[in-house]
Amino acid sequence: MKESPVFADFKKAVTRLKESMSKEKTIERRDSALMRFQLSFDTGIKSIKEYLKSQGKECYVAKQCLRSAFQIGLIEHDSSWLEMVDDRNEIIHSYNEEVAEYIYSKLNQYLVLFNKLIENLEKAEV
Repeated sequence: MKESPVFADFKKAVTRLKESMSKEKTIERRDSALMRFQLSFDTGIKSIKEYLKSQGKECYVAKQCLRSAFQIGLIEHDSSWLEMVDDRNEIIHSYNEEVAEYIYSKLNQYLVLFNKLIENLEKAEV
């Protein structure tokens, strides 16, 4: 199956996040990494939605999509996925220096989850 533009965007976003996390941390790089995290998350959820739709399933909100992805084995049941939803929403809707630092400290953990999702979607031939 041909790779979808949504999935290609997800992979690019994760690559950019990884690049950002590999550099020395500055305030600007932290903020850039947080924006890249948001983009990775959003395109990841869109990739899950697209895959689920190809399997005859629908989801409309992130947590619902994650539950469905878990049910079909696309992701592992990991509370970090649900934390990721909350962290993404926290960054989008407000900006607080302490929150930014806290979420930034979790981005390498989230990269692992994003990469595993990419691997599973590639196996599923999205």
